[in-house]
Amino acid sequence: GGAAMRAEEQRRKEIEKIERDKRREADNVHEEMERVRGELEQAKKGQAAAVSRVKNLERDCKDLRDKIQVLLTKTDNDDGLIQALQSEMQNMMRRNREEKRRRAEAEGTPGELEEARG
Repeated sequence: GGAAMRAEEQRRKEIEKIERDKRREADNVHEEMERVRGELEQAKKGQAAAVSRVKNLERDCKDLRDKIQVLLTKTDNDDGLIQALQSEMQNMMRRNREEKRRRAEAEGTPGELEEARG
C-alpha cells in the first residue's frame, strides 16, 4: 500500500506541476497578447495621426498653390500697369519737350531752342 500511495502522490505532484506550468504559460501568453494588442492600438493611433497630417499638408499645399496663383496674377497686372505708366510718362516727356521747343521757337532765343532740342 505504501509504495502505491507514494507513486500516486508522485503522479499528483507531477500533475500539479504540469498544471502550474500550463497556468504560467497561459499567463505569459495572455500578457504577450495584451502587449501586442497595446502595440496595435498605438500603431492604429499613429496611422490615424499620419493620415490626418497628410490631409492637413495637402490642404496647406493647395492653399499655397492658390496664393501663388493670386500673386502671379497680381504680378501680371502690376507689369501691365507699370508698362502703361511708363508709356504715359514717355508721352508726357515727349509732349513737354515739344511744348518747350514750341515756346523756344515762338520766343526765338537760340539757347532755349538748343536746350529744347536737347
